[in-house]
Amino acid sequence: MVNIATIGQADAVHRSAYEFGTDVDEFEALGLEKAASETISAPRIAGAPISFELRRPTASSRCHRCPTTSCGGRVKRIHIRDDLYLPNGRIDIGAMGVFGRLAGEYTLVDNIFSTPLPDELVDSLGSQRARTAR
Repeated sequence: MVNIATIGQADAVHRSAYEFGTDVDEFEALGLEKAASETISAPRIAGAPISFELRRPTASSRCHRCPTTSCGGRVKRIHIRDDLYLPNGRIDIGAMGVFGRLAGEYTLVDNIFSTPLPDELVDSLGSQRARTAR
């Protein structure tokens, strides 16, 4: 299961890295609401803008070459909140309110663009330091 979480879920998602005991319901411990999945037994985060139900790679995959314990998997189902669809069928990325992790810190996805960008914009943004939320 991969959940694209909202900024309001950021603290809980950060705390989910903790090693919980097998007898602990992580959703309950983190204050997250569960939503049932359709193709796998693991629940997803209710209210997440997008969730991917995944099957683990099989033994015949190249997963043994990965230096980490997680290699991903095959997407079996994608859940997208209905309110995110634009009239043309695309997803309104700006309405998701999501964040990402960069080198141990987090960043809010609040600026969306298409390429190619004008050279002067690339030059001005390329040398700009990131804003720090306080």
